[in-house]
Amino acid sequence: MSVPRIFAPVEIDDRILVDGGIANNLPVEVAEEMGVDRVIAIGITSPLPNPEQLDSVIPIIEQLTTLLTYNQMKARFDLLDESDVLITPDLTGLPA
Repeated sequence: MSVPRIFAPVEIDDRILVDGGIANNLPVEVAEEMGVDRVIAIGITSPLPNPEQLDSVIPIIEQLTTLLTYNQMKARFDLLDESDVLITPDLTGLPA
């Protein structure tokens, strides 16, 4: 994983790579550009906390991050077609 200011990006073949969650959490179009016949995607996002858990800045920031990730993933889900497979496991009760 490469996160700016925490883990340095990596340069491979003249490309700077960072963690996919920064820019593209589900690169469907990249797989399609590579000529794949079927994309098998796993959509994982953390469940949102209960409103009672939003009692300080940290859980609020975590919820905002989860919402941003979910919205980005939803846009990527829309790029899948009927020949693709989307797996969305239930992550309720698992830590983020």
